[in-house]
Amino acid sequence: MDKINFSKEMADHVIWNVRLRCFLDGGECITEKQLFSHRHCDLGKWLYSEGMDKYGTIPEVLELEKVHIEIHTIVKRVVQAKQAGDVPAAELEFKRLELVSRKIIPLLAVVEKELV
Repeated sequence: MDKINFSKEMADHVIWNVRLRCFLDGGECITEKQLFSHRHCDLGKWLYSEGMDKYGTIPEVLELEKVHIEIHTIVKRVVQAKQAGDVPAAELEFKRLELVSRKIIPLLAVVEKELV
C-alpha cells in the first residue's frame, strides 16, 4: 500500500468506535479475527510501508504510530473483557479508548497536511 486516503482513515476510526460501543451495548458481534493488528489494518499497512520509510522523521508520524498502536491495544482489551463477561473492565477500557481516540483524527489531519 503506497497511498493512503486520510479522510477514509478518519471515517473508519469513527465507525470502529461506534461499532465497539454497539458491541458493548449488546449489539453487533465483534470477533478476535476482526481485530486486525496495528500492522494489518489499512493505516498500519501504510505506516509500515511508505509511511515510516518516507516520513518516519516527522514527529507527527511518529506520534501517529504510537497512538495507533495504543488504540489497537485498547480495542483488543475491550473485546476480550466483554467476551470474558467482565463488563466493568470493558467499559473502563472503552473510556480509555475515548481519551486516546481524541488524538488520532487531529494527528491524521496534521500528517496529511505535512505530506502535501
